[in-house]
Amino acid sequence: MEFVLNAKKIRTTFCSSFFVLLFYLLSYTFLGGRFMKVFIINRKFIFISFFIILFSFLIVLFIYRNYPNSTITTFNPIDSSKEYLLDLNGDGIKDSLKIVKNNSNPDIKITTKDKSYFLSECTNNNFKSTTSFPLKVYVFTTIRNNTPLILVQYNDITDIFSWNGSYFDSLLTLKGNIFGILNSENNKSPNFYSFSSSIGTSNLSSYMILNNKVINTKENSSIFDMKNLIEFIDLIEKNYEVENLPNIFLDSIDSSNLSILFNLDKEHNTYSFQNGFFYDDSFDENDNANSIKYRLSFEKFNTSSSSKKELIIYVTISKDCENNFKISSISLN
Repeated sequence: MEFVLNAKKIRTTFCSSFFVLLFYLLSYTFLGGRFMKVFIINRKFIFISFFIILFSFLIVLFIYRNYPNSTITTFNPIDSSKEYLLDLNGDGIKDSLKIVKNNSNPDIKITTKDKSYFLSECTNNNFKSTTSFPLKVYVFTTIRNNTPLILVQYNDITDIFSWNGSYFDSLLTLKGNIFGILNSENNKSPNFYSFSSSIGTSNLSSYMILNNKVINTKENSSIFDMKNLIEFIDLIEKNYEVENLPNIFLDSIDSSNLSILFNLDKEHNTYSFQNGFFYDDSFDENDNANSIKYRLSFEKFNTSSSSKKELIIYVTISKDCENNFKISSISLN
């Protein structure tokens, strides 16, 4: 699930040109022009080729230094230290997207060809962020919406923004510390879900967004059983290491994945779940999810130094032979 910038294509084009022209030049130089006589290359061509190679190299270097991230993967939030170039208003021109400080609070600044926008000014909520609980911004593109959706997750709130033709509008505010997207890459319309880990899916919110129109789909919505995920969160939050793991894992899960659970050093650290993001990763022939990926954020508190930091755990749940979702992989950031 990726939003790909033109910078990637530019890099590929210039790199290809660079190496092709370099090959021509070296061939002519070391083969005395015999190989390249087929192409009727003369000294003027070599002279021009040299400057094209030099110019291409300088442009590639500039792109790599200034726009190092050509792909935004929805599963991971944008890097708060980087600036991203994306067409966010559908005019075909790249806009600047970055996380900034605005009146001492975190904010998302978008600069188009006409003006700059702060997303905090488009919602009644105040964005919050700490070192151990940072603001998270995701960019999601779908053919069901004319422009990308900007997902801002903080505390137990997720705000969804999109360009409405005149400015960036707050389409939807969801409460619940677990937010996710199903039907993210199949032929169905994406569904956005939110619920609280402490209550479970009994407080589930469900919506579709079609061309900036928000549709409440809770009555007609069904979601897979989350009990194994909730039990996993409880397992991490326990202040001790369990001797026997609960039956929430696939039999085929790698033992190195499970070893993570026994290396959290709970004698000196405690863990508190903060929020999570999920999306479906693979599908069956009926476009139903076969596996779901989670990005789970925990606050790690060191009882000796009283220091706090964020711990990210990536979890994948997959269907077993009885079509029950169980945890198939665990990894750390």
